[in-house]
Parts: sequence; structure tokens; C-alpha cells
Amino acid sequence: MIVDTANYGLCLFSPCAMKDFLQQKGKSRTKRLLDLFQNNADLYLDSLKLGVWLPITPISSIGYRIKLSDEIIAKSNDVYSGFNIEVKENSLWLCDIGKLRKIDYSLFNEKESLYYYTLDNQKRVNGVKLPVKNGKYLVTISELLENDIPTIILKFDLVKTFSGFNDPRDDNKYHLF
Repeated sequence: MIVDTANYGLCLFSPCAMKDFLQQKGKSRTKRLLDLFQNNADLYLDSLKLGVWLPITPISSIGYRIKLSDEIIAKSNDVYSGFNIEVKENSLWLCDIGKLRKIDYSLFNEKESLYYYTLDNQKRVNGVKLPVKNGKYLVTISELLENDIPTIILKFDLVKTFSGFNDPRDDNKYHLF
């Protein structure tokens, strides 16, 4: 599958986990999630610790092939690991991070993918529901270039609890493509 981003990145999140987190923090009415996390560092870091979402930034605004794997492919350029994500209601989405600017949860309940049309009427997918079951996972992200198409490989390892967290926006450590 190819997922396009017209913004500065992609993100992984479970809509139910996001709603539960925001309700626990007294922010259940908030729709502008990117603003909320950008303006509240403690809330942002807490969301990463609890596996509420995983921003994959900064990346170029292009289409990325997405692969799910049980193992990281040896020819990958870079491998980043130790990211938390919690899946609830068997619903985990990978989408353009811009979908969190003003979130509409109903989009994620009704569909298996999200898309838009370009000015020349080409359909582009900018969000997909991933086949990942309920649970807490450590996510490993790797990248490679396959036939000139940037490819992001995601590996999910089921864990009982999270024992720490990594901030994927730490530019000194993580940078895809």
C-alpha cells in the first residue's frame, strides 16, 4: 500500500486510545490535536509514554510504501525502535499527520482507508487502517528505497507494559529519508 502525506509527516494512532487519553486528561472536547500537543509538552510526552500516538516526522510530502513485517529487513537503511503504541478496538491507523489538525473521529469508524483527489483527479490514499489486534506494542520503524519508492517498514512486538519511551521528534536520533 502507498500512503501519501501532504504535510510534514505521518502518524500512528488508535482513535479509541486517543479519545480515552484525552478524556482522562480533561481534554475530551479538543479536536485540534496537533495544536494541543505542540502547545503542551508535558501532555505530548505523556501521550508518548502511554502509547497514545506515534508521530513519524519530519518526512517529505510524498507517497510512501508501507509494509508490516515480523522482522526488520536486513537491507534497511536505518532502524528506529522502542516506540510505544496501544491499540484499542482493533483499530490502528497510519495516516497523514494533518488528519490530527482538526480530527473527525467518525472518519476512522466508517472506513478502512482515507483518501483525497489531486487537482488532476487522481485518487491518493492518506490514511489506512492496519491489521493490528488490541494490545500494547513496541514499534520498530525501518526504511529502505525499493524501486525508487521510499518504503517504511513497521514491526509490532506485543508487550505487557511499557517500560520507557522514545520521542520520535528527537531530530538528533531519528530522521527518515
